[in-house]
Amino acid sequence: MKISALSVFLASVAAAKKPTGTTLTADYSYDQYLIDFGKQHGGRAAQVLFESRIKDIIAHNSNVKRSYTRGVNHLTDEVEVSRISVQ
Repeated sequence: MKISALSVFLASVAAAKKPTGTTLTADYSYDQYLIDFGKQHGGRAAQVLFESRIKDIIAHNSNVKRSYTRGVNHLTDEVEVSRISVQ
């Protein structure tokens, strides 16, 4: 039986899923994150922030006494903007 390259590609795409908090590893790259969430590269600062947050998420999730599990979402590489109240 012949397997086409397209079939192999489609199978690999279907098998690849965004990592959940329990399946996230340090191997999860910024490039894969951009693909998973359909984002464009946010520059070096966004990549460094993403990598730092991945480390924090993994460290948090490795604590067996945690009360919740952290994960990755579309904001993982976003710079936090402080809110200014207008009075």
